[in-house]
Amino acid sequence: MNYRQIPQNVGSILPKHFQEWRQSAVDPDIIQANVTSLDGDAAIERLIYALPDSERRNDGRIRDKWLRKYRHVEQGGWWCSGIDLLAFEESEWGCFKPDCPRRDRKKGKPIKYEHPAQTQTELFALRVPERIWDKIAARYGVKRYLSPLALRLRDRQQPVSFWEWIIKHPEIPIFITEGAKKAGALLSAGFAAVALPGVFNGYRQRRGFDGQVAGLPRLIPQLEVLAKGERDIYFCFDRDEKPKTIANVNHAITKTAQLVSRLGCAPRVLSWNVSSKGVDDLVMALGREFLEQVVRDALSLETWQARQYGRLFYPPDLKLCLRYLVAPLPPSAQLIAVKSPKDTGKTEWLSQQVVQAIRNGQRVLVLVHRTQLGEALCQRFGIDYVTAMRNSPTRGVLGIGLCVDSLHPNSQAQFDPEDWHDAVVIIDEAEQVFWHLLNSNTCRKERVSILRNFKALIQNVLNSDEGKVFLSDADLSDIAIDYVRSLVGFPIRPHVIVNDWRPTSGKQVTVYEGSNPSSLVAALVEDIHRGGVPFVCCSAQKMKSNWGTYNLECYLKKRFPNKKILRIDSQTVSNPNHPACGCMNKLNEILPHYDVVLASPSVETGVSIDIQRHFTGVWGIAQGVQAADSVRQALARVREYVPRYLWAREQGFNGSRIGNGSTSIKSLLRSQHKLCRANIALLRESEFEDLDLDFQPESLKTWAKRAVAINHSMRCYRQTIVEGLKREGHQIIKAAEQLEAEQQEIQEELKATKNGNYERHCQEVSASNNPDDRSLELLKEKRSKTEAERNEERKGTLSRRYQIEITPEVVKRDDKGWYGQLQLHYYLTIGDQFLKARDTKVLRSQLDRGEGAIWKPDFNSRALSAQVKVLELFEIERFWVKDATFTSQKLAEWADFVKAHAWEVKAILGVTINHKDSPMAVAQLLLSKLGLKMPFLYKRGKRGEQQRVYGAPVIDDGRDEIFEKWQQRDERTERTEGLQAS
Repeated sequence: MNYRQIPQNVGSILPKHFQEWRQSAVDPDIIQANVTSLDGDAAIERLIYALPDSERRNDGRIRDKWLRKYRHVEQGGWWCSGIDLLAFEESEWGCFKPDCPRRDRKKGKPIKYEHPAQTQTELFALRVPERIWDKIAARYGVKRYLSPLALRLRDRQQPVSFWEWIIKHPEIPIFITEGAKKAGALLSAGFAAVALPGVFNGYRQRRGFDGQVAGLPRLIPQLEVLAKGERDIYFCFDRDEKPKTIANVNHAITKTAQLVSRLGCAPRVLSWNVSSKGVDDLVMALGREFLEQVVRDALSLETWQARQYGRLFYPPDLKLCLRYLVAPLPPSAQLIAVKSPKDTGKTEWLSQQVVQAIRNGQRVLVLVHRTQLGEALCQRFGIDYVTAMRNSPTRGVLGIGLCVDSLHPNSQAQFDPEDWHDAVVIIDEAEQVFWHLLNSNTCRKERVSILRNFKALIQNVLNSDEGKVFLSDADLSDIAIDYVRSLVGFPIRPHVIVNDWRPTSGKQVTVYEGSNPSSLVAALVEDIHRGGVPFVCCSAQKMKSNWGTYNLECYLKKRFPNKKILRIDSQTVSNPNHPACGCMNKLNEILPHYDVVLASPSVETGVSIDIQRHFTGVWGIAQGVQAADSVRQALARVREYVPRYLWAREQGFNGSRIGNGSTSIKSLLRSQHKLCRANIALLRESEFEDLDLDFQPESLKTWAKRAVAINHSMRCYRQTIVEGLKREGHQIIKAAEQLEAEQQEIQEELKATKNGNYERHCQEVSASNNPDDRSLELLKEKRSKTEAERNEERKGTLSRRYQIEITPEVVKRDDKGWYGQLQLHYYLTIGDQFLKARDTKVLRSQLDRGEGAIWKPDFNSRALSAQVKVLELFEIERFWVKDATFTSQKLAEWADFVKAHAWEVKAILGVTINHKDSPMAVAQLLLSKLGLKMPFLYKRGKRGEQQRVYGAPVIDDGRDEIFEKWQQRDERTERTEGLQAS
């Protein structure tokens, strides 16, 4: 037989092969059109059609080695091929699944699928029956046929083929999956799908003779013809549990998605949290309606990537499923990473490691991000927290605990990493500790010194014979482990312990929707009326927040005057006149005496409330200022299995986003580098040419990884929190709708309560004494303060900030970010000559503290030169010409110029400009950076052609007086520095 002759697909299929495809939810007509049962020579023919002449004998037969290789296929199997998308003819390429597969000699596993030898792989574009074609056309509202004119031009009187039709209609999304059966399942469900033979087969990358990459990656031609016209492309690969497989799939999706993005397409990724591995399994187990929901919930590429950063892909050395953590350690383990759910005894297990370390004569260092957490852990471990060391009999001999803010020589701890060789370092809540280390305001002054010492500490500990570092977190991810490994400076293998225990029936979480938490508060009030004892977690405490701890306390006291209510927040725990003062270490003793407890994020981590049969429920109000993980942490502080109730904003506050708000590491880092270079270039100081702009790139990359995960969670805040709760095993229940009238009444009452409280607060700050400089410094350093002392400190700070009389109105404006807006406006106008000196001082201060290095995010958050320059380039001053008027038509050309630099606007100003924004919207967005707004004046023009006319911003908030004071201040400073220099 001549093995070069390829017979057409005869459409005959054995019942067992037909049933196999049916069990993958594939329509019978699709099976009949694409699958054939083959055996004997016919099976071999499909696999050797592309062999070159050198692999054949003179009579045309293939050499014996190929016959031996494929002898197993003679026993039968099924063959599937589809359409060649370059020629729109039957494709010779396909795959054969043998009934008796051969084994891979290296891996020892059966080779499930055989593909034609010595030819490049293609994709499966299956033949689509008329009925399925109609279903897909109806789904997207697209006609099946070309117009009569198009048909005449093509000289054709019949419809084009299905795949020609798909290519001509980029508004129809394409689904990319792995394996022909999964493409068949998606087509059967009414989605246009193609399949790759493997996740990496969507693109090719040329390599040299040495195997090294010798060119840029490029989509395979059959996929490239589909990736046109801004088409949505959905990736639908298998869900796997193996870390290595997950990493490979993620890499393949990222690479292929980036390539289709360059062609103008919008990549999206399907994911699901059920056990089904492939999309065909998903449909068979849960039906097509579930698949429809999965498609609706598909993630953009950036969002999907951001989610991957918060996962743990390291293969566990020890995998457990225990209610309470018990994990023996090999003596050689030095970097120990522990992921175990909340309330599974991680702290108790760590205390055992501390006992063992002390027995071995090793000092223990406990690093935390909150003082309360550190004090609680040190009490549990039997070592001294740094603030109690002087009065302790052990004086830190066994070890100490401290906040990472103190990892520098000028702190109370006088920290020196050289003191900790062979020590044991414990970092509980590691994800939050590292984020605090890299981004908190409290570390800003000494950040470079702190990071430098932390790196030296890790190297000293892990480079010694006995030193160990423990990372522990219920949400431990690759980010934390990768960060420590990147700091070590030499390869180190982590010992990873994963405890997958989940409660058989998780806590019941009732989720309230709506734009505000009035429905949850209505249910809370009803619960208290019925005798409930709630623990309420709030994300705010300030008086300007309707739903913060302070105003909720006032509101509930009015409604329930006989109830004992305790408010726990950063003010009450440090106010010596408040019953919550010093309560954090004895919550289990104090809380049973109260009927209602209101807690801010100060009770977020490091606290275990183990009271039984007291609280009847935990209620959470998440207003979008905490990270999504922190909300879940707060809800878990009460350990007893009582119901949970949650309201969360749909999206987080813009002010909670990090950097430029991007969910792309590359974009976020690029914006930081660009902004830093721009600010320094504008200073034009020769002394800054040799500064270290590449300080700890591993720390900066870790900052970016965590930042994009937070930015993503802020974009879909409620969804991220709820998904995290589901992963923890909790049962999510949608709350019943509350009466709208009742919600409105509560909202108005709380607003009135807030207005009264906030007005009183602003007046009290305004009426407080203005302390002298020394007294103000002492107030800032004081940890325990009364309310009067806090007001006095605020008055002193505002007086020095604005240099005018501090009225209640000034306090309110400052709470809304007025100071930053005024600074930008001042240096853009009359203060422009002082901007260089101001930013030079900022840079020099950071360089002095950092010994020649700076931390880019901190410097960028304070420097103003680049922001001012961008606003100057956009001629923002045109908007405050007296009596000027503006329309969108008049601003069209200007707005196009701004939109052309949208990336720079986002990177430098933190303002997102959408190409769909009207010219007037663009102008208002930029003016909002200065706290200004153009007022609407009138409409003009004929009916149906009217244009809205706006005027120049009205500046009547008193900023002119402040600018004059600032100018006088800067002139005095300039004269003083000039005299000193001379």
